[in-house]
Amino acid sequence: MSGLRKVRTKMRPSETLEVTEAEYTDLKRQGLLLPEKKHDAEQKPANSNKKEN
Repeated sequence: MSGLRKVRTKMRPSETLEVTEAEYTDLKRQGLLLPEKKHDAEQKPANSNKKEN
């Protein structure tokens, strides 16, 4: 099916949802979408910038 976008929302950040363009626009307008990840960012551990003591 074309016209669907994969997004992550603030309500369900661990799930990737497929939404229509209209749903995407509504979610974005309401500020409910999480920023899209780049492939490189997904490979880095979340705490990779922290120094160990």
